[in-house]
Amino acid sequence: MYKKDTKLDDRVGTLDFETYGTNLGMGHHLVYAAGFSVKDKTELFYIEPLESSEQFINRFFYNIFMRDNLDGYTFYVHNLGRFDSVFIIKALALNENVSLTPIWKDNSILSLTIKHSGKTLILLDSLQLIPGSLENILESFNCVIKKGKFPYKAVNKKNLFYKGNKPNKSLYRDISDSEYLSIPEKNWDLKKETLSYLKSDVEGLLEAVTKFRDNVYNKYQLNITKFKTLPGLVLAVYCSSYVPNSLKPEIKMIKGELEKEIRSSYFGGNVEVYVNEISKGYLYDLNSQYSSAMLNDMPLGDPILSIEKNLDNIFGFVYGEIICPDENTLQVPFIQYKDPVWKLNTCPRGKFKRLIFSEEIKYALKYGYKMNVEYCYQFKRGKDLFKNFINNHYEIKKLSSDSVQKATAKLFLNSLYGRLGIKDIDSVMKIVNKDEAKDLDKNTNVTVIS
Repeated sequence: MYKKDTKLDDRVGTLDFETYGTNLGMGHHLVYAAGFSVKDKTELFYIEPLESSEQFINRFFYNIFMRDNLDGYTFYVHNLGRFDSVFIIKALALNENVSLTPIWKDNSILSLTIKHSGKTLILLDSLQLIPGSLENILESFNCVIKKGKFPYKAVNKKNLFYKGNKPNKSLYRDISDSEYLSIPEKNWDLKKETLSYLKSDVEGLLEAVTKFRDNVYNKYQLNITKFKTLPGLVLAVYCSSYVPNSLKPEIKMIKGELEKEIRSSYFGGNVEVYVNEISKGYLYDLNSQYSSAMLNDMPLGDPILSIEKNLDNIFGFVYGEIICPDENTLQVPFIQYKDPVWKLNTCPRGKFKRLIFSEEIKYALKYGYKMNVEYCYQFKRGKDLFKNFINNHYEIKKLSSDSVQKATAKLFLNSLYGRLGIKDIDSVMKIVNKDEAKDLDKNTNVTVIS
């Protein structure tokens, strides 16, 4: 279980880079501006003539490390995992005075620890904590600072110090006619505009992260800097504040072959479209479906292998032959099956075998499905396991006039359920030299991320 913190970690900052594409933006970018923001201080940097992107990034981080008061800070970077980390690692990996320790999962960098001269910075991906575009985040958190407008397509290697008429409207993204007309026609300065845009990004993200941090700490006494992802944070909130004491000993972590077998019963939602167009109908907007599902009874305790065949006596996961009814009984089948050869998910007619949650097949029996049970894994029936967590956050989402609390509650409601089904896989990323890389290539299985 998670322990609550006794002191707020206010060593939080944000940093960001501005880049331009060297091949029409198709995957190859170079950094030409950077900035960081901490409480009461923002610093911005611009590339010098003849300075390479890698040299500029090294200069940028050198300036941060030279400030003793920033040692041990956590900096949030919007989209660190799939964008900014590429430039950072490429630039700093060859610097012998810098140590890099990335943590990687699902083809994305979750965190990057950078050490230099005995000092440490930790970079975290703000997208993993507060998902969404920066513009939408600033709006949902009712931030004073708003996302600016900038002509990304106008920037290239040859015009980094351009001054003159403002760029054409087509070079901006999502800018209205009135917004474009408000930009002065002459004396447009790329460096000045870039740094102004960068300033609003780092300060805006810092405002949102700070509001989120304070809200989480004030309500749950947890520091967000301890968690790399939102689901990880929400799990800590649930375990430290909402798990009924009577149920704590019954919450188990299943691993190994049994975990793999039970996971085979997991399928995504059915999204097949059978009727492409309707002329008359009703539109229903259903909300909080995950939250609603979490109010159902949940498996608890240690699994027990059983040959019980009567579904009425089973709560857990059952394996056996499932028989789907014909079209006269059920027009649209809904029990999913993964073909072992083609690896395709379908909802087939006829007979097939698979592991399935007992309550799912019991529901299907009402619509004509049948099942011949061969064996099952019995669990204790857990009631109201998430009731207080769901009801509390749903009420905040529904009724609160505080934009930060409302946005946080919505994020929390959508993040806990999936975290409890996380795969039992640990990945390690290590930065090595060429000789070590050759040795790894010869003697181990290597995953290449492109």
